[in-house]
Amino acid sequence: MTHPLTKYRKEHGLTLEGFANLVGSTKPQVWKWERGAFPRPEGLVKIQKATKGKITANDFMPQNEAVQ
Repeated sequence: MTHPLTKYRKEHGLTLEGFANLVGSTKPQVWKWERGAFPRPEGLVKIQKATKGKITANDFMPQNEAVQ
């Protein structure tokens, strides 16, 4: 299953590096997020702002733990 961040990034024509630049992170860190790493709180805030709330903390939670 494709991670929501990967889907968002590709739908918006962003490379790993492009998204990293958008949120003030690095290409390797975005790659880790897309493979299940949970962002630090400040990174999560930047992701939420950059995606206008389309990607939230729930997108990084295992499906059975997501807040409803």
